[in-house]
Amino acid sequence: MGAYFSIFFLLMLLHSAEIFDRRWSLPIDIFALIIFVLFGGLRFETGNDWVFYRDFYHELPNILLQSAGAIDWSIFEPLYVLLSLVSKVFFDFNWFVFFVVLFNGLVLFMFCKKNDAPFAGVFSIYFAWIYLASQMAQIRHSLAISFALISFHYALRGRYILVAFFFLASVGFHSSTVLFLPIYFLMRLKPRFMASYLLIIFSTLFFYLLFNYGFSEYLSSVPFLSKIEFYINTSNYSKISIGSLLYIVINLLFLFYLHRCEDSHLKYLSFWATVYLVVFQVGLWFYPIFWNRIMALVILFQASFLCYNFSKTKLLNIYFIVMVFSGLYLFKQLSDPAYVSYVPYQNLVIEEAFNINVGDGERRFFNALDIHIDRNVNK
Repeated sequence: MGAYFSIFFLLMLLHSAEIFDRRWSLPIDIFALIIFVLFGGLRFETGNDWVFYRDFYHELPNILLQSAGAIDWSIFEPLYVLLSLVSKVFFDFNWFVFFVVLFNGLVLFMFCKKNDAPFAGVFSIYFAWIYLASQMAQIRHSLAISFALISFHYALRGRYILVAFFFLASVGFHSSTVLFLPIYFLMRLKPRFMASYLLIIFSTLFFYLLFNYGFSEYLSSVPFLSKIEFYINTSNYSKISIGSLLYIVINLLFLFYLHRCEDSHLKYLSFWATVYLVVFQVGLWFYPIFWNRIMALVILFQASFLCYNFSKTKLLNIYFIVMVFSGLYLFKQLSDPAYVSYVPYQNLVIEEAFNINVGDGERRFFNALDIHIDRNVNK
């Protein structure tokens, strides 16, 4: 765990420095971006995705030398397959992972800068909550999140042709991002607590009817939603945990925090994105795979607004509370047996330069996969 907490505390110190003196904000944020790229981009046999994506990448034909007719396009979404095909002409799999993380880091960096949110602070929160499960576990989903982030950047500025283009690109990398669509229609509305409560109540009723009266079987006939039907049919009906209940409470507290903040487009986006996440947490608590997907994007909005507000108000008590919860959540993840594929952290450069043997990454990957299947997949 040492590598992860070292990065987390370093990011906390960097963000604390830029809260008190914004003159150092740009070099601090660039340093944080370098950490973002190197930590995730140079990982070696670490994370919950690399075996499947590596094997798929290696099995792809070189399109300059072989026909692409034998590719099974149903395994992954089309834009991810196309990107992998083009990348394989120039790079091996390790470089492919590096450039994916580089792209994701640059997109988040630019989103933060355009919204006056300190990147080091956003990354410190993001690192604790979702970096491991996004940049180190879901290659194509992380790309989809980045394209969705670009789409929301343009949505905040009313450039709707670009919104549609980047949203479709996001869906082309991971079809689950179609779930973000309602946020685009909500984000322009002024935050209303009564409206949000009604939305949560009626959405819960909708989900109850959907899953208890057989309507979910019609999802396969709706464009982009067949993957959602797949998740429903294969995911295990889960009991709500104490951690999930606590996370719902944290999101509700965040909504109250927003109520006390000055109005802005980023506040509106953060408010309705959080409400939308709570809708899935309450209405679909028995299928955490859905709200986990949404959480990967909503965390970025929440962290961006929090760090933007920290830099303006310098409310250190709120900052301290956020960082304590973030550190605890990071510890919870790394203590989970399902995260055995993350510990110890292995780095490609260190592995090559010092020939350090820290264990069998592939064995730990399949151990983590077995635990995940036991918990989440119908048998």
